[in-house]
Amino acid sequence: MEKLIQIARDVSLDRFSSHMGAQSAIIQDTEDGCINKIRSFHTSTIIISGKDIRMTFKIHFDSDTAIYFASRCFKKDPTDYPQTKAIDFFKEYVNLVAGRIKKIFHGQNIPVGISLPIVTRGFDEIFFSGADKSDEYISNTWGIKENEEIVYCTCVVDSFNKQMVKELKYPEENQKTTGAEEGEVNFL
Repeated sequence: MEKLIQIARDVSLDRFSSHMGAQSAIIQDTEDGCINKIRSFHTSTIIISGKDIRMTFKIHFDSDTAIYFASRCFKKDPTDYPQTKAIDFFKEYVNLVAGRIKKIFHGQNIPVGISLPIVTRGFDEIFFSGADKSDEYISNTWGIKENEEIVYCTCVVDSFNKQMVKELKYPEENQKTTGAEEGEVNFL
């Protein structure tokens, strides 16, 4: 199960670095293991799901952080960048992460689909209990830090097929791709 979390962590950093121009971004482990902790004012969420697996990927961010990264990506002045566009920027980010994870699964004949990304208030996190967990459940929280800015990612994985998890192969270095190798991605 840890392989699934590692894939989410690596893809989240890869997408962050390549699409947000944050080449010096690093993963920073969090001090606590608490998933339903209020981490930021906004949370963008997407679900990757199939008959064998369900992954919920979230990014937690504040408005100022969203404006910082979005304006930087589009080479705009942060003081003139609209907050609503910056928040939508992180909806696109979780969509890119989920799309890459879906591609990894499909490459190993694990059919999954992805939901539409949503943004909610970070305070709604206290209502997320994960009560319908299976026996094969794992979760992790990490930060992605670049300069003094940080966003937090959480991933909750529920597996319904132990054999699939056991046979899952971690993508080799040469199978990992960046946005430039896949073609240009236009954010909304």
